[in-house]
Amino acid sequence: TCLHHFKYQGRKKIHDLSIIGDSRKALTMPASRRSMPTLIPGSGSMNSRTYSQYSDLNSESGTLPSHVPSQTSSSEADALVKALQEANMSTEVGLAVLDILSLYCNFFKKNLEYKDGDNSLMQRVFELHLYFLQHSQSETLQKHVFAALRQFIRKFENVLYRGNAKLCGDLCYEILRSCNSKLYSTRKEACALLYLLMRQNFEHTKKKSVIRVHLQVIISVNKLIGNVVGLSNSHLQESLAMINSYASSDRQMQKSGFPAEVKDLTKKIRTVLMATAQMKEHEKDPEMLIDLQYSLAKSYDSTPELRKTWLDSMAKIHLKHGNYSEEAHCFIHIAALIAEYLKRRGCFPQGCAAFKLISPNVEKEESGIKDDSGMQDVQYTEETMVEYLEKASRSLEVAERYEMLGEIYKLVIPIYEFNRDYELSVFIERMTTKFRSPHPVGKRVVVTLWRLATNIEFRTLGHLFGMGRSTACMIFHDVVDAINSILLPKFLKFSTGQALRNTIDGFRTRWGFPQCCGAIDGTHIQIIAPKEHHADYYNRKCHHSVLLQAVVDYNYRFSNINVGHAGKQHDAHVLRELSVFLKASAGELLPNWTIIC
Repeated sequence: TCLHHFKYQGRKKIHDLSIIGDSRKALTMPASRRSMPTLIPGSGSMNSRTYSQYSDLNSESGTLPSHVPSQTSSSEADALVKALQEANMSTEVGLAVLDILSLYCNFFKKNLEYKDGDNSLMQRVFELHLYFLQHSQSETLQKHVFAALRQFIRKFENVLYRGNAKLCGDLCYEILRSCNSKLYSTRKEACALLYLLMRQNFEHTKKKSVIRVHLQVIISVNKLIGNVVGLSNSHLQESLAMINSYASSDRQMQKSGFPAEVKDLTKKIRTVLMATAQMKEHEKDPEMLIDLQYSLAKSYDSTPELRKTWLDSMAKIHLKHGNYSEEAHCFIHIAALIAEYLKRRGCFPQGCAAFKLISPNVEKEESGIKDDSGMQDVQYTEETMVEYLEKASRSLEVAERYEMLGEIYKLVIPIYEFNRDYELSVFIERMTTKFRSPHPVGKRVVVTLWRLATNIEFRTLGHLFGMGRSTACMIFHDVVDAINSILLPKFLKFSTGQALRNTIDGFRTRWGFPQCCGAIDGTHIQIIAPKEHHADYYNRKCHHSVLLQAVVDYNYRFSNINVGHAGKQHDAHVLRELSVFLKASAGELLPNWTIIC
């Protein structure tokens, strides 16, 4: 928040905004107040540090710089002073934040290195460091920012080179953005930082390779050029030449393979930049642009992460031009690529062959990945595959390609059912067609809850929610069936393992009941007397009912239920049919628990 509010906007922008804001007001002010403040070092709100630091004022004479005309208006002079003040304030705040970050990293290094940096604390500290690269900074502050990042790289080598590859990838991306800067000073600092990142990676692997930085830099370059616009070949080429010169002049690395590694990396980046130049030439020709993107993606068949990056870029271009069906196919190819990766890891036996009914090209194009050294940084899961399949299904719905949705759902639903970790909406949502728009999921759930809470007739329920009686009845039964088949086994289950021990501890500490894993009781749910066997439902409380018998934990949460027995039956009879009782009788409820304490 502090960095955001004191963000450096640039001297020109601050100056222009100040003149616009004061142009009318300054004419109505008294002459004494409209005059420019005395600009003498050490006087007023300005000091000598301001003048010398930014070279905007002549510190010897206390006058405006020579490039500003002597007839400068009062409002322009005030705007210039304001720009200098805000620049100084932004720099001071940035330096204070960098000092705090440095002290924090020194005192809490072990906490930040926990799980090789895969923790929320390191993530937050890392994001603060990247914030300085993501936003414009004054040249003075920028030097300190790059110095802080160099210190960070040296201090947290295990986090960057052994932990999650995302941290190293994000850092490479922001450094490459700085290598593409218009300012020579920024490019020079960024090149030095990137060279240090590669050098530390080489030394971390005991002078074997820079595989992590190599892969992440290539991926970052592809992300940068994915949007085609905003990338300067000349600036990047100059930065690459600077990095090569660093490698050739580093005497300590001359007898190792590091200079060759750097040269190979810069050569690959130049190859990608040549392809980018061709894309810029055909920027206004979407078909040719996509063909170039596709050919480059085809060259990345053996490296999953690179191919995924390019397919993502192609999907963005298709979305920009409204080609939703093509966008969906990009997502399908990414999901197939992940499926083939999971097959090599023994997690998804079908691999990309499972997608052949969706598109015959998928299996042919996504089955060629190789387990090269760069695969160590790829961490795909079934959840990642399902995420892209869901993106594809949404794009297909917009494109009205409903005939393909069934095959995609055939891949997604078994994974949902196996993991038991899915939303109810997948099973109660209905498809939008040209003939009708279905009732949304939220409305279906509300209709069901209203019926369960009030037990009103379906005719009245339909009038309340603007639907027919049969529609209300159908929605109610669909949602209830989905809840019973999906959510009930997920949430209503008896504790095991550590959760069971926590339940026993909860009964002892909260209620004073030692060695207790659940509380059983029953209740009568009043009903209208059925036409047949109504006497069986007449209970001792003199009304017709069905019995609900349940087990709850120390926090009143249900863990097992049995409902539906006639109200006349005794609680002991219902207990004998409770699944918890059957497991306890068979010795399966608390296996291997001889003494519970």
